[in-house]
Parts: sequence; structure tokens; C-alpha cells
Amino acid sequence: MLLEIISGKRNIDFLHLNDGSTLLSYIWNHWSQGNGLEIVDPAIKDSSSSSQQILRCVQIGLMCVQELPEDRPTMSSVGLMLGRETEAIPQPKSPVETGSSSRGQQESESGTIPSMTLFIEGR
Repeated sequence: MLLEIISGKRNIDFLHLNDGSTLLSYIWNHWSQGNGLEIVDPAIKDSSSSSQQILRCVQIGLMCVQELPEDRPTMSSVGLMLGRETEAIPQPKSPVETGSSSRGQQESESGTIPSMTLFIEGR
């Protein structure tokens, strides 16, 4: 949800696209190329004086959708990361939905929807 708020887009908005992209893959592609600010809703970008705070929120959002549940932060950790600018945040790995993980490909081939698996397995 944090990624939807920051981007000003809903994941459902990507369903009509035929290229298989999702909000998560859109955000990850920009983040991994060093263009994280390009996904930010202009209303947020224009009203915030700190690009670093925005990018920190994107990074936290990406940490919450990691492929393996043990790689995702707990909600108390998310609260600390959001509340303390000095709290270190690990670099996120590629989320399942981007198709770059072998586990995500296996789930897609088996008919399991990776985006649903992400949230059902979550803490």
C-alpha cells in the first residue's frame, strides 16, 4: 500500500496492460536503475522538500514485498525505519513479481499467482 501511495497509482491500474507489468515491476525497474524518484506522484514530489525521505519510503515499501518472508521486515521494524531517519535499511532484492527470480517463475508456471503468495505468506 505504501508503494501505491507514493506512486499515486494502483496495482489494478496495470491489469489492462498487455505487457504483463504490475505496479511492483514498474517501481522495481525504476528503483533498480537508480531512477526511484521517477515513480513518485507529482503531488508528493512537489510538496516534499526531501527527495531522500521519499526514496527511503520507496525502499521500505520494496523491503515489505521481498520474495522470502524472512527477508521482509516486521511491522515493528517498519515503524522504526519510518520513524528514525538514522535507522539503516537493507537494500531490497528483486521482488517475485518482476519475474527475475527462479521461485517466482516456478510459481507462475504452477499456476500460483506470485502477488497473492507474497501477502499470504507475509508476517
